[in-house]
Amino acid sequence: MLIYIGQNPYNDDGREGDLNIITCENWKDPAKVLSDSIRSHLSAEHARRFDHIVGVAQAVVMRSAVDPTPDMLKSDPLIVPVQDFWQLPVDIDNIKGKPPAVQGIVNQENFAGFLECKIFTYNTGNATIAYLGYLKKTLCAGGRR
Repeated sequence: MLIYIGQNPYNDDGREGDLNIITCENWKDPAKVLSDSIRSHLSAEHARRFDHIVGVAQAVVMRSAVDPTPDMLKSDPLIVPVQDFWQLPVDIDNIKGKPPAVQGIVNQENFAGFLECKIFTYNTGNATIAYLGYLKKTLCAGGRR
């Protein structure tokens, strides 16, 4: 799991401020899993402070690897090109204080709905194509696996 710590936990005058952790995982509720895991190692007082000053939000990765061109492979046989998509939608509702000013971050409201839409359109399309390829290979091999 990649964790991005977005802000200094202390203000300029030394007082405690907000801290945001953004998970970049494509799985169900990674921010909740991480928060619960962190909280399980804290005393009741520290857990209260954690909930007060730390935002744990999730982001959705919207880039997939794509096939390299023959020229790319000649240049670097280990190349893994990805889609040219430079935005990282982040669950703005779980950010504490001012959202982090990071290039490419898009503050996404209704993140659960956005993620569900992404899974049912983007991921399902990829899974369907992969499954059809699997079926074609199985059928072409005479039904043998």
